Amino acid sequence: MSTKPSTDPCQKYACKIQTCLQAMNYQEDKCELVIDSLVECCEKYGARYNCCSGFLKGQRKRNKPIKDSSEGCR
Repeated sequence: MSTKPSTDPCQKYACKIQTCLQAMNYQEDKCELVIDSLVECCEKYGARYNCCSGFLKGQRKRNKPIKDSSEGCR
């Protein structure tokens, strides 16, 4: 069993999603690759982190808006 890292390892992907969405005028379909990166990270680390809520396998609905995960982004 792995231990929980002290910082959120998936936060950087959540920040990249916010950057992409802003750059693409919030057209989620244009940020699918970035979103998929967050999903992969969340699948690896599980729901132990806030930015992974709603991004675990089978939970994300394609037409459901992305929640703002920009807290902690620099």
